[in-house]
Amino acid sequence: MKKVFMTVAFAALAIAGANAQVKFGARAGLNLADVASKTADVKVETKIRPAFYVGGLAEYAFNDVTLLDAGLTYSNQGAKPKEGDGALVQHALNLPVWFKYDFAGFRPKAGLYAGYILSQQTKYDGKTETVKSDSYNHFDYGIGLGAEYNLSDNGLFFEASYNWGLANLQKNGDSKNYANNRVIQIGVGYKF
Repeated sequence: MKKVFMTVAFAALAIAGANAQVKFGARAGLNLADVASKTADVKVETKIRPAFYVGGLAEYAFNDVTLLDAGLTYSNQGAKPKEGDGALVQHALNLPVWFKYDFAGFRPKAGLYAGYILSQQTKYDGKTETVKSDSYNHFDYGIGLGAEYNLSDNGLFFEASYNWGLANLQKNGDSKNYANNRVIQIGVGYKF
């Protein structure tokens, strides 16, 4: 499954870069991140952790209305416990690939993403501790749905999306022990 996501993502970037109908740009915005998880078949209650994302993109136009968007994004993710202070912080690089359809500037989109978690930290009582690198799975992947609105003739766009992680981030996890990313992104971007 990992190889399929990586192959699709890199093929999309290669196609976009090989054609003159490509626009490059940048995006940034707010992450509303959470982690759906279970430990010993008991759901772990968490709440949304606000953070941010920033990255670059290449948008390829197949024709006037069908487009493909791919890029590399740094995403600050994680979750907060349901009660009390503290947080799980993930630093991730994501490679989203979006398929979009244009309705006079409004573009619904659906796609896939592949990601790599660079590091994780836990924060509690004002202390930050780095989670051991070998205690979780670094590769993440999932599906996404969203929309963007492009202002005419100036390159500025606004976007919102929901990324649903399918990868189990718990080392040696199963259906009773898992952790999956869930991230809402709301942002702005510019295409050159």
